[in-house]
Amino acid sequence: MDSLSRRRDFLALLSLAPSLGGESRAEAFDLAALERGRVLSAAERDATNNHGVCWMMQAAEFARFSGNAEMTTWRVDRFKTVLVPNHIAADGSFPRELARTKPYGYSLFVLDAITAVAQILDLWTFTLPDGRGYGQGRGLHVSLHPG
Repeated sequence: MDSLSRRRDFLALLSLAPSLGGESRAEAFDLAALERGRVLSAAERDATNNHGVCWMMQAAEFARFSGNAEMTTWRVDRFKTVLVPNHIAADGSFPRELARTKPYGYSLFVLDAITAVAQILDLWTFTLPDGRGYGQGRGLHVSLHPG
């Protein structure tokens, strides 16, 4: 997560630069290669635990930074149809993370990554018809911390 966070911070600083040496933002990042995916990238994208969420965080930030509306739309759709349905249970927990060796730590980790994705894609209030969404996951974890 640290390297992904630093990459996001780097992109934010880079966005302040008046130019990228003649390249557009879209040209500066080979987003098509990320989409077509090398084997590792595709495996990370499709992972059903925090790896898939972290891939989405990085990919969403690259799409937002480059101004690529088509790729941003794809990420919004994936958040709604893959991440939330497959990662957040009805009670707001993260079942894939709860099955791991350090369930609380992994749950906080994936909550942090989903928070970043919700921020990048402006999906703070999105919920599925059954009520699952970022807010439900956040609410459960906040309730576990006393006062």
